[in-house]
Amino acid sequence: MKAVFRAGAALAAWGMAVPGAVDAQDAPPVGAEALDPAKAAALGEAMRAAELWIDGQRRYRRIPAISAALVRGDATVWAKGFGTTDRAGRIPATPDTIYSICSISKLFTAVALMQQWERGTVALDAPIERYLPWARLADDPRDSVPITLRGLLTHSAGLPREADFPYWTGPDFAFPSQAQVRVAIREQTPLYPASTTWQYSNLGLTLVGETVEAVSGTPYADYVDANILGPLGLDDTRAGIPTQLYG
Repeated sequence: MKAVFRAGAALAAWGMAVPGAVDAQDAPPVGAEALDPAKAAALGEAMRAAELWIDGQRRYRRIPAISAALVRGDATVWAKGFGTTDRAGRIPATPDTIYSICSISKLFTAVALMQQWERGTVALDAPIERYLPWARLADDPRDSVPITLRGLLTHSAGLPREADFPYWTGPDFAFPSQAQVRVAIREQTPLYPASTTWQYSNLGLTLVGETVEAVSGTPYADYVDANILGPLGLDDTRAGIPTQLYG
């Protein structure tokens, strides 16, 4: 797998490209030679139909670019890019184009936290302030139990969806720094008392990533590299969007 991600603790934008694929824009499906002629021909015909469908969906939904792959066993048997990746429409998408996979990054954050739980360094039902003394929201008059890692992992801690920054607003979409998130949280008020209501929260998973960093003594990105990406052999996964690869 090729992937990239950008993380300030757990607030991340991951991206990925097709795993180990060749650019098969006009080539027959890779591995077709291992099939008998009839099956190889059927596979080729099926992939031509798939290409028409994928590109039709891309155009209909106004998606700038799509990269797709078909895996048979451990082998990528077909891969192709559709559309273009730049605003001028000049750079074609390929099987190796990097895309943001956004909140799928939360899976990596959760795995990292549960690794720490298995090692006995965190308790899922302990107040989050045990690990992050600065993670205290503004006073709220409503009765509430403490915010816990379990609540953060299950989006039931009552936190706002986001840190208090307009990072989904263009034209720059500037994400806050780790230090800015830590300062701003003191002025944010819970949406709900903890453990009462489900509310999707990027801020909550940010605190999970911050906890991993605090208890492991390792920067979040370095921890994920060493304990998840490396062992899985994700050699092209990066803790940051490699802008030099977009040229």
